[in-house]
Amino acid sequence: MTVLGRTKKIIVLTVLFVLLVALLVFAVIGLRNIGEDKTAVYRDAGATVKVTFVANGGTINGGGSYYRMVKPGDLVLEPGKELSDGTVTAGAVLTGHTLASWNLGTVHEDGTVELGEAVDFSTFRPTEDTVLYAKWRTYFNFRLVDAATGEERDVKTVQPGEDGQVHFTAVTYRSSVGYTFFEYYEDAEKTIPVDFSKDYANDQNEMTVYCYCLPGEWTRLNSKTTNINLKYNANYYLEEDIDLGGKVLNFNKSGSWMGNYKGKIVGNGHTISNFTLNWQTKLVSAVGLFKELEKGAQITDVTFADVTIIADSTQANTPAFGAIAPKIGEGVVLRGVHFNNLTVRYTENLSIKGLTDPAIGYEIGKDVAIEDCSLDVRFEKLP
Repeated sequence: MTVLGRTKKIIVLTVLFVLLVALLVFAVIGLRNIGEDKTAVYRDAGATVKVTFVANGGTINGGGSYYRMVKPGDLVLEPGKELSDGTVTAGAVLTGHTLASWNLGTVHEDGTVELGEAVDFSTFRPTEDTVLYAKWRTYFNFRLVDAATGEERDVKTVQPGEDGQVHFTAVTYRSSVGYTFFEYYEDAEKTIPVDFSKDYANDQNEMTVYCYCLPGEWTRLNSKTTNINLKYNANYYLEEDIDLGGKVLNFNKSGSWMGNYKGKIVGNGHTISNFTLNWQTKLVSAVGLFKELEKGAQITDVTFADVTIIADSTQANTPAFGAIAPKIGEGVVLRGVHFNNLTVRYTENLSIKGLTDPAIGYEIGKDVAIEDCSLDVRFEKLP
């Protein structure tokens, strides 16, 4: 064969090869186009129900929606769940949100979706084509706000758990920034308590939550409080009126009732009522709600009602009496402290000097602030 002949043969073979490749490419494209809508294939196999998952602002499987074909009455695999072979199906995502559930829904003319009942995939067995819409819960920004000054102290972003609740405790704040948490609010004015079961709008990337906190360590007292043994330098915050049900608090060597106090009590206008302080011991040299309020102690906006103080002393010195305390140290603050129906049962040697003083105390230090305090008291001698 001549060179020219060989050349022609190579050209012909090359052309045939190119044509063959082109035919294969067109065939693949044709097959792909035919297979774009796979529902026909699924329906031929008996999977005639189409379940469409709409991400509702998020993405799923790289797009805004995703569908799965099932046989009528079969369970539907929830997106984002692990298969038996360990692989995980495509799940829906939306920045700043966590998926709460897949819900039935209604699309209005303006394109908005009104979510309906949530689907339980353990029992959901559709028998007709169904569209499910993602229901989102926002992440939460917790802003720590100083209750006294309104100053923002800290911000923490928290993702709700699978149950849709925000699991975040006061201990985290207390240990991290030295504040004691009280309540969550939606507004800085603390008028709208946060309801974590509430479904917040899908277009929110986050929610600002204002935390009502106070600096330092505080113990919250409320209607569940059945005993009050105040610690020497602890702080107490009343959330509700407290009825101690006739509780007798004894002052004795074991210290079941603490005599001196230097902490803070914030009453918030509440009342502590129906208890007895028993000072029946020869150790008594001072009688009152406390023996002494030490330097810096603060008691504000609280009423003590239906209180009995028993002062039975056998020591030679005459005990001094003051309703709040016979001795009030330097810099103590008493504001809005009231005694209603206070009964003092005492021995002959009790000194009751100072009872008519607005300070409702006997010995008062310097720089003491006393405002709006009152005393309703009667005395009964012990037999």
